Amino acid sequence: MEQKPGQSPATADPPPTAFSRQGHSTWHTLRNGSLLVVALCVTIYAVLAGGRFVAGWLMTQLPYSVDQALGESVSEQFTSDGDVCDNPVLVNAVEGIITQLGTGLDDNYQPLHITIVDSEQINAFALPGGYMFVNTGLLAKIESPEELIGVLGHEIGHVVNRHGIKRIGQSIWLQILIASLFGDIGTIAEAGAAHATLLVDQSFDRDQESESDHFGLDLMLKVGYAPKDFPTFFERLPESGVPEWFSTHPDPERRAVELRERLAEMRFPSDQIWVEPPTLEQLQAPCHGG
Repeated sequence: MEQKPGQSPATADPPPTAFSRQGHSTWHTLRNGSLLVVALCVTIYAVLAGGRFVAGWLMTQLPYSVDQALGESVSEQFTSDGDVCDNPVLVNAVEGIITQLGTGLDDNYQPLHITIVDSEQINAFALPGGYMFVNTGLLAKIESPEELIGVLGHEIGHVVNRHGIKRIGQSIWLQILIASLFGDIGTIAEAGAAHATLLVDQSFDRDQESESDHFGLDLMLKVGYAPKDFPTFFERLPESGVPEWFSTHPDPERRAVELRERLAEMRFPSDQIWVEPPTLEQLQAPCHGG
């Protein structure tokens, strides 16, 4: 380095290094920039997560009649005339289960609706407001009526806990928050109806699935159906190769274990008289005819 005039070699400026003030300033700037990026990411995540949570909560503050209107308005999208089963043996058997399960609900959640769809897919799902669907593919897989009763009780759990309308709110949270600021309830309902098909394409979260499983088990006991066979359906599921069910009802093995644990904790009255369910033959009757 060229020595400045009048400056001795001992006092000459050292070259900048990582330990010099210039190097420290550069490191400090980089550190602050990184912290700023992290803080910005955390803020964005908080806004998104908080917005989704608030939107879901806002949807549940709407009257339950909104759920019923949404369910009714979109239910026809999931069936066609040829797909709906009309064999009275089958229809009466499944509707009888729904009627019995409904006796354990508050009047606010009545009526319940069930449609049996002629489809090989092993699936069942519920729309807001008590509009439920079960495929003949699922009916063909059950090995006892109680397995189906538990599945239907689970779907009723989604209805009563309003999981569907929460999911819609979380999917369109920004629209809902903006509409709520202006008190535009009509826009919220319209946006919800437009996105109601998301209820079949997306999965419930783990807590919602667990909550509905426990609800279904408790509801069976409450209305007089023996709940012991409900977990068996989930125990067999991994061996069945059923991607349709896995897409909307994840991790069946874990859920079977949780249901067994809950069963072990439940108290059964010694004088309990169980309600006789429809027979397996009735529940697996042909879709048409009778």
